[in-house]
Parts: sequence; structure tokens; C-alpha cells
Amino acid sequence: MDHEFCYDETGELVVRLDMGQEVTALWLNTDIIPKRDMTFALLDLLNDLEAGVFNEKILATPTFEVLFSEGEVNVTRLTADSDDDLDEEAGLSTMELTSGCGLEDLKAVVESWIQFRY
Repeated sequence: MDHEFCYDETGELVVRLDMGQEVTALWLNTDIIPKRDMTFALLDLLNDLEAGVFNEKILATPTFEVLFSEGEVNVTRLTADSDDDLDEEAGLSTMELTSGCGLEDLKAVVESWIQFRY
């Protein structure tokens, strides 16, 4: 999965992903990469999934539900009326509430972020 690290319009360092991966990028940029411990915890989880420690795992936050299973990652944006501004900022329409990618692809993005940032 192609990705790049850049500054958004507020000056925050973010990851940009391929078209169609907006929900995954929003999840990473809001829940994961701003927090060093969450970034490393996600990498640990991805390694455990690859090693077969878990067959399936679900992470749920007030804003996202992330399903890790059989080499795939599916991110679902949980919506609320108050989330319209966040969706607009991320360029999401109501039709774009999920995105998926391969486990290896997500791991590559996380490892790249760790090398870049830490």
C-alpha cells in the first residue's frame, strides 16, 4: 500500500494512504500514530497475528471498529451526528465508512512510521 508522511493543514504530521484507504488513514491519524505507545502496541498486535497467536482480533473505540482476520484488516468508521466535521476534514462521504487492506500492508506502514518518527 502506497503511503507518505506529510503535514496536514493544521501542521500535524500525518500519514496519507492510497485512494480508497481514507478510513484506515483517519483511524491511524486519530487513534494510533499520535500516540507512541499505541503505535508500538499496534505493531505488537500485527506481529502476534502474523505469528498465529490470534486468528482474529477486534479493536473497538468510540469512533472505529477494526477487525483483524486471516491476513486482512477492515476498518469501519462508526458515525454519529457530531462526527460530520471530522468526516469532512478526512474527505469522507457517507458511502465511505469502511476500508480494508492486507495485514502485511498495514504492518509496512506502521514500521515505516516508527522508523520515520521514532
